[in-house]
Amino acid sequence: SYFGIGDLSVSHNHSLLGYSLDLNGSEYYTIHIRRIKDEKIVTEKIENTSGGITFSKDSKYIFYTLLNSKHQPKKVFRHKIGSSQKEDELIYEEFDSRFTVGMGGLTADEKFFTINTSDHSTTETYYFLADQEKINLKLFQKRSEKIRYDIDSWQNYIYIHTNQNAPDYKICRCKHENIEDWEDFIPAKKEVVIGGLEFLDDWIIRSEMSNALPRLFVRNIKNNEEEELKFSDEKVWSPSVSEIQHETNTDNVYIGYSSPRTNSRAYIYNLRTKEKKFVKEQEVLDKNYSPKNYITERLECKSHDGRLIPLTITRHKNTKIDGTANVLLYGYGSYGNTLSFGFSNNKLSLLDRNIIWCDASIRGGRERGEIWHEEGKMLNKKNTFEDYISAAKFLIEKKYTYQGGIVGYGGSAGGLLLGSVV
Repeated sequence: SYFGIGDLSVSHNHSLLGYSLDLNGSEYYTIHIRRIKDEKIVTEKIENTSGGITFSKDSKYIFYTLLNSKHQPKKVFRHKIGSSQKEDELIYEEFDSRFTVGMGGLTADEKFFTINTSDHSTTETYYFLADQEKINLKLFQKRSEKIRYDIDSWQNYIYIHTNQNAPDYKICRCKHENIEDWEDFIPAKKEVVIGGLEFLDDWIIRSEMSNALPRLFVRNIKNNEEEELKFSDEKVWSPSVSEIQHETNTDNVYIGYSSPRTNSRAYIYNLRTKEKKFVKEQEVLDKNYSPKNYITERLECKSHDGRLIPLTITRHKNTKIDGTANVLLYGYGSYGNTLSFGFSNNKLSLLDRNIIWCDASIRGGRERGEIWHEEGKMLNKKNTFEDYISAAKFLIEKKYTYQGGIVGYGGSAGGLLLGSVV
């Protein structure tokens, strides 16, 4: 009557499938390991787990996290395939009641496994060599209140993505043999959120969020030169990049993007030659659809205290800006969540009927960094509501709509927003 899948994981030698199931809705997952060629179960089931399955590099073990009676992941175990759960080796146990723990998986160079423990604002990471039978767990950096970090490893360096002395994050690195000696790799920038890294043999790709817009950058490891990865002339978009295969000796990656007016498109992109080859695009049900029929623009409006609120406005090219159109004004502004600006089939139905769609990047999100989040939470929460009201008044003033012509839209924490605004 109930069937929930927690994880599906294939061993490194491609012979085993690990999967975890919840058959009663409790969110306690039971792990099963099956041999792929004959579908035979090869180890005893492992019960009361969080669901995640991480295979060792030699495919002889799995790592998993056990849940306690309060449904908290507190212990990480190593299970030898073919043995009983009673024989499993405890790798790490978290004793702080505020913290939970989980496997972080393999680093990019497959030299280390990581174990991450965290509460809502603080993290701590342990790591151990992936190729050694005996586990020697090492602490990377001791937890410190409200300091978050995660680590990855590539070409003899450990890379650290952290908010330590950098509220909008930075990336540092250190040698494997000297984890105390950090150097800045991507320094902190004011009101710019620094994202993580993707590694290839000759390239490092990273992301950042600046002025409520995502950006991608690519660094040539040999000459250490970095440039922005631009493959579209869209001003407001949601770009993405991913590796094509596990092998990293390549210049090719998958890139993709969509925007409020353009359906999602995927390409194979050569980082060296900058040539791109079209792979696929999102199907649009409207046979007359063309991105050229729509206009997306980015404006800013002043809030009650002078702060500038980014507004992303999408409309049909034939919709007149004369104060006669209706506007759907969407907002969220909570938990540091950042609005994304992708394509939606559903929006076309509105745009084609002269309804203008506006996304307001109000405070409480992290579109302009942690300060944007802090200015819209707790005792500053009223700014979230004032920002939305300012956006509505601005759209009326600039003739995008008229008084009484706005549809307010928000879900979950956006429901709190709309209730307060009304």
